[in-house]
Amino acid sequence: GVEVTESDGVWTYGGETRYWEKENTYDFYALYPSTIEASSTPQNTYLTINSHTFGTADILMAARQNMSGNSPEVVSLTFRHLLSKLQFVVKADKASQDIVGKIHLNSAKLHGLYKEGAYSGETFSADDVTQSGTWSGTAGSIGTSDAPNSRYSGNKEVTPDGISVFDEDLLVMPYRLDDKVILELNYTIGETTPPVTKTFNLALAQIARWEAGKNYRYSITIIDEEHILFEVPTVQPWTSATGGIIIVE
Repeated sequence: GVEVTESDGVWTYGGETRYWEKENTYDFYALYPSTIEASSTPQNTYLTINSHTFGTADILMAARQNMSGNSPEVVSLTFRHLLSKLQFVVKADKASQDIVGKIHLNSAKLHGLYKEGAYSGETFSADDVTQSGTWSGTAGSIGTSDAPNSRYSGNKEVTPDGISVFDEDLLVMPYRLDDKVILELNYTIGETTPPVTKTFNLALAQIARWEAGKNYRYSITIIDEEHILFEVPTVQPWTSATGGIIIVE
């Protein structure tokens, strides 16, 4: 529960000075940002988060275990993301845009995900990136079409190079997708046609699970009123974002 800060490359911690003791073994755990409330017990030497609201806030964790008090050394902590990052990009088909006219995105919704969840770091491993702990969703907190997980409303022109559907990247609970995870897009083509609403079941996009520390980019190309191309999502390691990968010494 001690906050650690950095100034001019020097890391310091609050409270009284702590000393290494011989014959003792130490485990260090750290969480970013310091505003996240976490807890542990003497019986469970790992961090837990009782409640977190997902959105655009990043969470990173690090651990350094089995350090001997007989040979004190600098405690280096390499942080890893505990959430999955989502990006949604919508594009206008360059070949058909001169025929159908300009395309404008009027609104978008993403729903079917947990809005809140709890985390256990029991299986978090500092040495194994596949072991990132376990999230569980809070019952009754799943987003709906009327109260979505994320929403956009406006009038953005869709270009062949693509625009972001939502104003910010979405940071969500690592999740096994089901047929309830839905992206809704409402857009207008040309000057006289009525708005068109399309829904996409993300479970059908060849990605079965969102994993912690990975960035999932979904691209949708609008061709005309009836035809839309939903591309296979790209998956990349998430190496920079809010917080990034931080090494503390």
